[in-house]
Amino acid sequence: MFNIIKSISFCLIFLLSSTALAQQYGSFKDSRDGHIYRTVKIGGFLGIGGQTWMADNLAINIGKNEPATRGYGRLYRSDATRGVCPIGWRLPTFQEYLELFYDVCGRPTDSEGGVFSWIDANNTCYNKLNHIGFNLSSSDEFWLKSEYGLGTMNGGYLISSSKPYGRDFMLVRCIKN
Repeated sequence: MFNIIKSISFCLIFLLSSTALAQQYGSFKDSRDGHIYRTVKIGGFLGIGGQTWMADNLAINIGKNEPATRGYGRLYRSDATRGVCPIGWRLPTFQEYLELFYDVCGRPTDSEGGVFSWIDANNTCYNKLNHIGFNLSSSDEFWLKSEYGLGTMNGGYLISSSKPYGRDFMLVRCIKN
């Protein structure tokens, strides 16, 4: 009896650990302009739960003079982030970025006062995110929702602040509702 319980426990632990970073790939067509975005679902258990992210930067021109970045999406001002994601999608929260980074990259290398860092000399975190299809560079800066309104994810840092760090224009990645 003990061996059966031990075997079942081992199987459950193996199953849970092997699906912790389960990924499902797909695509989404934005009805506003017909642009097709790659998507990736991270985490969950046996296909249930997890987060579905756009694996590409948002590229829609909303008429607020947002510059294009040669096949790499568009850059948006903070005032253009409200409602910029397609229906059924939204700007990710600080907590959702934290979950993504913890799920894929593990513990941060440093954290202090609402700033979390996954920086190391080898860009390990970005390599892991790119390995699952995120197409990021270590200099990308993204808008996110935070308890203060907007925050940023840039260069491997997650920042929740009333004064977002970064440029006037930044990239947007959306997460499915």
